[in-house]
Amino acid sequence: MKKRALVLQDFTAYTKASINISLPVLESLDIDTAVLPLSLLATQSDGFDNFFIKDLQKECEIIFENFKKNNFSFDAIYSGYLSSFEQYNLAKQIFSTYNCTILVDPVLGDDGKLYQGFDESNILYMKDLIKKANIITPNMTESCLITNYPFKGIFSIEDIKVIIDRISDLTSSLVVLTSVCLESGKLANIVYDRKSIKINSFEKINASYPGSGDLFASLLLGFYLNGYDIFQATEKAGLLTTSCINYTFLSGRERRLGIDIINALRGIK
Repeated sequence: MKKRALVLQDFTAYTKASINISLPVLESLDIDTAVLPLSLLATQSDGFDNFFIKDLQKECEIIFENFKKNNFSFDAIYSGYLSSFEQYNLAKQIFSTYNCTILVDPVLGDDGKLYQGFDESNILYMKDLIKKANIITPNMTESCLITNYPFKGIFSIEDIKVIIDRISDLTSSLVVLTSVCLESGKLANIVYDRKSIKINSFEKINASYPGSGDLFASLLLGFYLNGYDIFQATEKAGLLTTSCINYTFLSGRERRLGIDIINALRGIK
């Protein structure tokens, strides 16, 4: 029987991010996927001055009640971009309802800064939410924000150990730190499984695209649900995400439009 996942994210009407990535990627990994579109955006928030967002939290509460009445069940829940206290609270209610794997991508910011429209309250909400998670996938900005650690362009292994120790005080989840720039000059995804730390280095490409984190987290969850352990799932997700970033860069695609996931779908097949 197929595994079933529920994705709590925003839906962007034009650019490629969030549900536009999670749904096709998880389905391609043979995961039957349901969605709760907590916000409707015209575009993703990175790079656009004319920013539109519509909160759909109340509508999603009604959908969630319908899910419960129909006795729907899930093998995993994946939460990404959450924009208000009410959305965080709804996510917590949903996490408490289902006994399943919970992956939280603690979307807060990048490049050492909070995303547009976020403030300190979002950090506090997220620190509370990750307590419920089995897996978290913060980038280094988000790792520093939730641990109150100074953000650096380059991190040492000692920095990483301190950050992981602080995260372990907040949550008992498996931790996957993404796109870590190390002193060696390499980028890496770093996995902590409560026992050991493993570094997965990958090719550094001088480009970044909105939606890359959504792609990585979706691939990671899909592989994990298909029986790979957290180290194997992280490695496979990292390789495919890097391939997509490279493909998007070489294609000349405008950065603001988000990552092109075609190489991920081809790689899954």
